[in-house]
This record gives sequence, C-alpha cells and structure tokens, in this order.
Amino acid sequence: NGPATTTGASATTTTTTSASQQQQSESNEAATTTAATTTAATAAASAAPTAVFSDTLYYRFIGAHQPLDPEWLSVDTIPRRVNLTQAQFTRQFEATNTPVVLSGACKHW
Repeated sequence: NGPATTTGASATTTTTTSASQQQQSESNEAATTTAATTTAATAAASAAPTAVFSDTLYYRFIGAHQPLDPEWLSVDTIPRRVNLTQAQFTRQFEATNTPVVLSGACKHW
C-alpha cells in the first residue's frame, strides 16, 4: 500500500502541475489576445480622421446655401466713383477705411 500511495500522490501532483500549466497558458493567450485587440483598436483610432467642429465653417456653409432677399440686391450700398485722383481716393476712402467701387480706372490701358 505504501508505494501505491506514493504513486497516487505523484499522479495528483502531476495532475495539479498540468492544470496549473494549462491555466498559465490560457492566461498568456488571454493577455496576447487583449494586447492584440488593444493594438488593433489603437491602430483603428489613429487611422480614423479627427472630427472638426467649426462655427466659421458652419456659418459659411449656411450663408452660401441661404437664399438672398431680392430687395437686398436692389440697393447699391457701396458708392461708385469715376476718375478719382490718388489724393481724393486717399482722403475720402482710404483714410476712413470706406469701401468704394472704382470705375474707369483702367480704360486708358
């Protein structure tokens, strides 16, 4: 009975060691899978374009796609001038930062 008990104890130890090795192996596989998943998720996140939120872009889009009131187009709000000298232009418009439409400035070209 003595040697049989020893053999039984060795078999139990061997079984316990095998179970422990299997758990370690499964743990390593789970860690490898987790690392691969994390790496794949990181790669996917870095490949995805970054979202851009901009009021400037939004308002330009809205402004470009809204209909203009025809009444706005019928009013000429920027003065038109013909044959202004450089001194007149500088004094009346450049110094005051007022917009102006110059007409006939290049007709002699």
